[in-house]
Parts: sequence; structure tokens; C-alpha cells
Amino acid sequence: MVPTEFPTFAMVALAGIGAMPDTITDRAINITMRRRTGSERVAQFRCRRDEPVLHRLRDRLAVWAQAHIGELAVATPELPVEDRAADTWEPLVAVADAAGGQWPALARRACVAMVAGADDVEENRSLDIRLLYDIRQVFTDKAVPFLASNDLVDALKAVTESPWRDFDYTASKLAHRLAPFGVNPGHSIDKKVRGYRLEWFHDAFDRYLRPEPSGPSQTGTEQVR
Repeated sequence: MVPTEFPTFAMVALAGIGAMPDTITDRAINITMRRRTGSERVAQFRCRRDEPVLHRLRDRLAVWAQAHIGELAVATPELPVEDRAADTWEPLVAVADAAGGQWPALARRACVAMVAGADDVEENRSLDIRLLYDIRQVFTDKAVPFLASNDLVDALKAVTESPWRDFDYTASKLAHRLAPFGVNPGHSIDKKVRGYRLEWFHDAFDRYLRPEPSGPSQTGTEQVR
């Protein structure tokens, strides 16, 4: 049997509600859409009216691409980014260079801006993981199944080399940051204190953190005030 090579590269557009998996976003150009406000007006899309126009544009692009396929196949454009971001942007920048005019400069400016935006998102994501790690450590150190929101915030600020003091963390800010993980504050047994049970974090810990050599302690008495 003789191995056969197949060209498998293809540009794909994916859309969804909420965050895509990291394995996709790390290898993609991410465009975050926002719900428009009541004062913003947009033209409505109508298939019968708009599809013929888009089909003609598609056909023109196909003709252009076919005429430049040889040039694009060997293109190695100069890129303003490196590593995985360069791999992602290279085809688009190569197309921009082939198109000429204002497109090479515009493509590179867009590349720099969007990669920087993606880095900001990744930094926030890394902080979210750090938050989960520190919360797990706080519960382990205190060996309690429940912590009031303010007590958890204070404990996080006291963590060695903690970034949370710089964020001026409050109970409401903590709740906002934990919500995407499906963790929300609730009441203690006596209904007098709002806070977090260790068990509410188990799913997030299992999904995003490496297991501890010995799991977080679940002993102790629930905090009552």
C-alpha cells in the first residue's frame, strides 16, 4: 500500500453563543459579537434580496483566487506576530498582499489589534483558573465545607503573592467572576449568611484544575453566624 497525501487545509467559520473551547480559540481569529442597543440600527438581511448579491461576490472571489493560487501557494508574508498567531494569520495576510493597495497595511493592523485582544482574553482566562486554584487552596487550609462570601474574599486577598488584592475584590465581583463556571453564592444552613459550599466547586475543580495529591478536605462544621 502506497501512502497518499491529501490537502486537508481549509478555512472554516464557526459561530456560537458563549465561549468556544480553548482548543479552537487558540487556533482561530476570534470576532466577539455584541447585542446591539436600542439606538443602533442595522440593515435587515433578506435571503431573496441579498443572496444573489452575495453569490455574485463569491463567484468574483473564486475567479480572483484561482488566478492567484500559484502565487498564494508559495507566499511567505512578513508578519507582525509570531508562533501560533502567525500560523493563523499567514493565509489572510498573504491574500491581502496579493490584493495590493491598502489591504496589506490594513490586514497587518487588524492582525496586531486582534491578536492583542485575544491575549487579553487569555490573560483573563488564566486569572480565572488562578482564582479556582486559590479558592480550592483556601478551602483546604480552612478545612470547612462553607465560607461566607466576604470571608472567602478576605482569604483570597491574604493568599501569598495573590493578585486579588490589586483587583479590589468584593463579594459581588467574586460572584461575577465565578458565574461562568456555574458557581453562584447561596445561603448557609441558618439562612443568615450568603457564601459558597465547597461541593459547589467540585465540577469546576474537576474540569479546570489538576487533581490535588489528596483532595480538599470536606470535614469541619458549616459556618454559622
